[in-house]
Amino acid sequence: PTGVAGELYIGGAGLARGYLGRPELTAEAFIANPFSEEGGSRLYKTGDLARFLPDGNIEILGRVDDQVKIRGFRVELGEIEAVLAQHPQVRNTAVLLHTDGAAKQLVAYVVSREPVTGEELQSFLGERLPDYMVPSVFVPLENLPLTPNGKVDREALAALPWQEHATGEREHVAPRSPVEQHLAHIWQDVLGMSQPVGVHDSFFSLGGDSILSLQVIFRAKQHGLYFTVKQLFQHQTIAELAPIVQHQDVPSVQAEQGIVTGPAELTPIQHWFFAQNFTHPHHVNQSLLLEVETDLTSQQWQQVLQRLLEQHDNLRTRFFHDGHQWHAELMGLPETLPWQTHDLSPHPTHQHQTHLLDIA
Repeated sequence: PTGVAGELYIGGAGLARGYLGRPELTAEAFIANPFSEEGGSRLYKTGDLARFLPDGNIEILGRVDDQVKIRGFRVELGEIEAVLAQHPQVRNTAVLLHTDGAAKQLVAYVVSREPVTGEELQSFLGERLPDYMVPSVFVPLENLPLTPNGKVDREALAALPWQEHATGEREHVAPRSPVEQHLAHIWQDVLGMSQPVGVHDSFFSLGGDSILSLQVIFRAKQHGLYFTVKQLFQHQTIAELAPIVQHQDVPSVQAEQGIVTGPAELTPIQHWFFAQNFTHPHHVNQSLLLEVETDLTSQQWQQVLQRLLEQHDNLRTRFFHDGHQWHAELMGLPETLPWQTHDLSPHPTHQHQTHLLDIA
């Protein structure tokens, strides 16, 4: 639709056949044209982010691979760079997302005309962008590294040290009470940080987001510390959060950990599902495609599946109709795992996607 950002594709008679001597890259970038009835018609994925304007022109917005996700928001790094370049002292800049464990940091690399502090640049951006788009680290450089074709060499930038340039943070203050110690350890663990967390460090500036905040709350409950997501958003540092944390003794729970079997009540969504009277109620699927390292064998994956079925009883739920209504029952472990292995290595790489779709 007009005004909506998307990836730019190119087709037509002038389109190249592919990358010379690069069949894998060709298969990835040159795809079948779903809009053409002509056999063999292809589209090229440019990797450029663009949108149609009301007058029919196309506006280029940046690169698809420059789009990142931080704190639950999708961010265009080029948009941050464009605003930062408006500062009168900034001559050139590039912004990268650095990931260390679960922690994510926006890092701005800046070439300035005159010396300028990170705090000043942070304040400048804070007046023009949402807080989740403001980098927490500013690295001064004499020049940005460039590739042979004159573009910013982002791989070279990513290899530069940046941690010592962290700005806008208060002096590190260690936890001063048992509650602050528990919270600091939880934050450090959830965010995957190697450095200890100070009581004045903001959870979200360190890379936290709404999903990770749920992990923090769950782990805090295991220590008898209770607070809500809303409270964590309102009080983003340990020093602010600790005084409002509720304390409760963690009860000792002794529960059977073996395999659970037998009749089970239908959940509300299961009641709804069977009330639809689908023609083929057994044919409802959810699929997920994962790419993993090849050093894990088929036998190891079957062990993983076996453990999942042992741990999560609901995965062994079976449904049956007694002539009047539907019932659910948790079954024991199956004698044969629902597992198949397909080897695509005999086929050319560019045909793997087609064979994978056929199998699915």
